[in-house]
Amino acid sequence: MPHLESATDLLESVTPIVAEAQEKWKRIARGFNSFTLLDPKEIVQTRIIAGLLDPGGNHGQGKEFLKRFLKAIDEDHDVEGLEFTRIDTEVMTRSLEADRRRIDLLITLPTGRQIAVESKARGAGDQRGQIEDYLTHLENVAPQDNLLLYLSRNGEKPANVDHETWDGWTKGAPPKVLACDYDDLMSKWLESCKDFCDRKATALLTFLHEFRTFSSFAGERSPLMIEETTDKIATLILTNRDHVIGSIAIQNSLDAVWEKLAKKFLDALERQLKNDPRKDGWDIRQPKNEQDGDWFYYYLSLESPDLKKVCAMLQILISVKQPWRTTIQLGINGDLKDATRQEELCAKHMLESLKKVLPRGGQRTRDGWPWRQDEFNKMSYEDFACLLYDHPPEALQRLADLLIRVLQTVQQPVDTFEKYSQSQNDPAL
Repeated sequence: MPHLESATDLLESVTPIVAEAQEKWKRIARGFNSFTLLDPKEIVQTRIIAGLLDPGGNHGQGKEFLKRFLKAIDEDHDVEGLEFTRIDTEVMTRSLEADRRRIDLLITLPTGRQIAVESKARGAGDQRGQIEDYLTHLENVAPQDNLLLYLSRNGEKPANVDHETWDGWTKGAPPKVLACDYDDLMSKWLESCKDFCDRKATALLTFLHEFRTFSSFAGERSPLMIEETTDKIATLILTNRDHVIGSIAIQNSLDAVWEKLAKKFLDALERQLKNDPRKDGWDIRQPKNEQDGDWFYYYLSLESPDLKKVCAMLQILISVKQPWRTTIQLGINGDLKDATRQEELCAKHMLESLKKVLPRGGQRTRDGWPWRQDEFNKMSYEDFACLLYDHPPEALQRLADLLIRVLQTVQQPVDTFEKYSQSQNDPAL
């Protein structure tokens, strides 16, 4: 088994390099970022951006941050009276008679030009007709002098907009929509803000640095992702033929590794739940795993014996190509197709209760179902492995507790539904 021997030899050679990187990481606290402790939601991130853009903001830099933002998106940044620019968040599209929406961020320049910003910093999905409504509103309030800045990961277009329509918006003269990669724009803009600040403004410089790092999924999240470490390992691999063959054998085994790791994680969580008396009467299942494109999906569910249309669900998503995008989600999953009025009321009550139970409130991913939150979001593979192998495995206990809380939240409307299931009147939920 020459390939196995090559892989073993390579792993033994890599171990001291990783150990050295981990020690350095620990010594200089390279991985610490205050934003990861707070984990601000998308709207909070937008408010932070708005605060930095505001010429009257407490950052004390006047119009300079705004000027650099406009330059980063190729807008005229030498506008006279730029300090009088208005910055607003969550702006209601009041010019629309129906389906009013909220624009994440609106920049109103002294010239009257309006730049609306739609941020998908956390990968949120697009609502149907959302972009069309924003463009209609902008045209109503600032005819011929407006722009929608669409920020998404990798600069991707909205999933529910066809290519022809998107090209019409983005390639017109002038374009109605400017699509930018959120990571690239934030990195470019925040770095230019740092360059402008006085070196004595240490608190502001630290804030800008940490926000820039947090804004990028591709930041250094662990010793194994430090460029210095990866460069050393790459050099080691190329020192001889056996190391190259060993690295190929390891790479070819990765899919199987992540599948087995996810299964091992769910098995450990299932054992934790089985020993919890609070789950009495609920069935623990691991539905069939799925693969969709470059994503693997692994599930564990707590199912009610009474209400088959709904379950408390934990889902692991592993990206094959982007190792910083492993995510663990939990919440409620179900299908209300052909649901009775009682079941719909029951579901509505559950969703309202879940907002209070889940630490960050959760979000709706399609009309009504499911309701979920990202409990561990966009982790590296190393972070994911540590959830299972670190001792004591506190993350497992936390996930088990959250699932039980979800279960208990579901149980109350389930009990109510059962009580009134034979009634012809709507239950008083």
